[in-house]
Amino acid sequence: MGYIVLARKYRPQRFDDVIGQESAAQTLKNAVNSGRVAHAYLFAGPRGVGKTSMARILAKALNCRQGPTAEPDNTCEHCKSIARGDNVDVIEIDAASNRGIDDVRLLRENVRYLPSLGKHMIYIVDEVHMLTEPAFNALLKTLEEPPKHVIFILATTEANRLPETIRSRCQRLDFKRIPTGKIVRELRRICDAESVEIDDAALMAIARNARGGLRDSESLLDQLISFTGKRITEEDVYEGIGALSRDDLFRLVDLISQANVPDALAILDTAVLKGVDNESFLDELMAHYRELMLIGLCGRHSPLVHENDDDADRLEKQQKALGVDSILYSMQVLSDAKSRIRAAVESRIPVEMALVRLARLEKMISLDELLQRLQALENGGSGGNAGNAGGGAPGASQREALGERPAAYRQERPPAAAPAANAGPWERIVAEVAKSSRVTASALVGIAQQSDSVVVINHMKSFSFKNDIVEAVVKQVLNTKARVVFEEVKTPHVRPAAETQTAAPTAAGESDDAPPADGKYAEYYDDPAVKNVVKTFRGRIVGAKGVKKCPKD
Repeated sequence: MGYIVLARKYRPQRFDDVIGQESAAQTLKNAVNSGRVAHAYLFAGPRGVGKTSMARILAKALNCRQGPTAEPDNTCEHCKSIARGDNVDVIEIDAASNRGIDDVRLLRENVRYLPSLGKHMIYIVDEVHMLTEPAFNALLKTLEEPPKHVIFILATTEANRLPETIRSRCQRLDFKRIPTGKIVRELRRICDAESVEIDDAALMAIARNARGGLRDSESLLDQLISFTGKRITEEDVYEGIGALSRDDLFRLVDLISQANVPDALAILDTAVLKGVDNESFLDELMAHYRELMLIGLCGRHSPLVHENDDDADRLEKQQKALGVDSILYSMQVLSDAKSRIRAAVESRIPVEMALVRLARLEKMISLDELLQRLQALENGGSGGNAGNAGGGAPGASQREALGERPAAYRQERPPAAAPAANAGPWERIVAEVAKSSRVTASALVGIAQQSDSVVVINHMKSFSFKNDIVEAVVKQVLNTKARVVFEEVKTPHVRPAAETQTAAPTAAGESDDAPPADGKYAEYYDDPAVKNVVKTFRGRIVGAKGVKKCPKD
C-alpha cells in the first residue's frame, strides 16, 4: 500500500482515542453497554474534531464480532473493513454531492434490506445540512421510524441549517473545538512515532493555526515534513503556512502602542511580500490581542491561556501597558477591518487603516470622558472659573473640553462635582443623577410640571436613560410622594415649570414672536415661515442678507 497521510494513519480507532470529545465518547459507550442506542444521532461541531471518526467507531462497536461492545477488538474482519471504509453494512454518504430528493429516495429504498455481515445497517451522512428542502422532507418519515436493523448518524458543521423537524428526530451530540494543549500533546506523540525532530514552539505554532481542529494540525504537520524533512523549527512553520511569526506580532503591538505608524506599516508590507494574505494578517493580530485580553481578565495561569512561560511574561507586560479597555477597542477595530476587506477595491487598505487607527488610539476620547468635558465647559461658561474671562487663552477646563487631551489620561476620573449649597432643586437633581449616570444627567431638560400629585420631567432622547434613577432622586430632592412622569422632547429649549411660574409678564400686546421695539427688521416678521421659526425657537432676527422683503399683501 502507498503512503498514508498522517490524518488517516493516526485516525482514532477506539472511543477513548478521540481527543477532546470525552463527553460524547462516554455517552456513546454507555448507550452501547446498556443497549440504549438511538435509531438516529446528530453529530454537530467544527470540522476536523472527530465527528466521522466517532461515527465509524460507533459502527464498529455495534457490528464487531464480539459486540455490541464499547470496546471493539479492531481485529475482526468487520472492524477492519469499517476502518478501511469498504464495509458493505456501513454506508457513508456525502450530502454535499448527493443532496437531491432522488438520492434520498434511493436511500429510503435501500434501508429495507437486511445487513449482509453484521447486525446493523449504519448510514453515515456527512455534511447533512447540504441536503435540499425536498430531500429533508423525504427523509423525515424514514428517520423517525427506520427499520430495527438501521441506524442513522448525521454529521454537520452547521446544525442550525437543519430543519427543526430533522433535529427533533435525532439524539444530538455536540463536538467541541479541541484545546491547544491537547493538540500539542497529540502532535508530539505523532512526531515521536514518525521520528520527526520538532521543538515545542513549532508545535504550538501548528496547534494555534489549526484553531481547535486536530485534522487540520495533522495535515499541516504532514505538509511541513514534506517541506523541511524530519527537522522542523518555528520559523519553518511560519514560512510554510504564510503567517506572522510570534516575534513579529509582539513587535507590531509594541509599535502600535508607541504610535509608530511607519514601522507598523513596514511590518505589514514585509508580511505581504512573504505571502501573508490580509485576512490572515488580521486573524493573527486579533488572536494576539485575544491572548492579551485573557491574560488581563483571567490571569496567566487560567486554563484559557495556552502559553509558555516566556510568551506569558511578554504578554503580561504588554497587557499592563495597554489596559483591557484599549485591548477591547483594538479587537473591535480589527474585526471591523476584516468585515470591510471583501468590499474594498484593494484589500490591503482596510488593514492599513486599522493599524493607523490603533496607533492613534491615545488621541481618541471615550464617550464618558467627552460627557465630562462638556460638563466642564458648561460649568466654565455659567459664571464659574471659565479661565477666559479676559478674552485671553482658554482655561485648563475649557481647553480640555474643546478637545485637548488631559495630562493624566489613564488616571481614574474624578467624581462628579457636588452642587453648590445655594443651588436650586433642579441643579441638585441633575447633580445627584450624575453621580449614578452621567449619560442620564446630560439628557435631562427640566421640570415641565409640578403639583402635589404629579411631577413631569422633560428629557432628551437617550438609549441609556434610566427612569428609575431620576424618579428616586426627584422624590428625594423635592420631598414629595407625587407620581413622576417622563416626557421625551426633541429640543432642550423647554421652559421648566419654575421658570414658567416666575417669568415676568410680557408687555401689553407683546408676544414671544413679536418684532423688537425699535422696529428693526420688522417687515420680515410678516412672513408666516419666519414667524413660525421665531415662535418655535423664541428668537429674534439679528440680520438679513440676500433676502427679498415680503410683499405687503
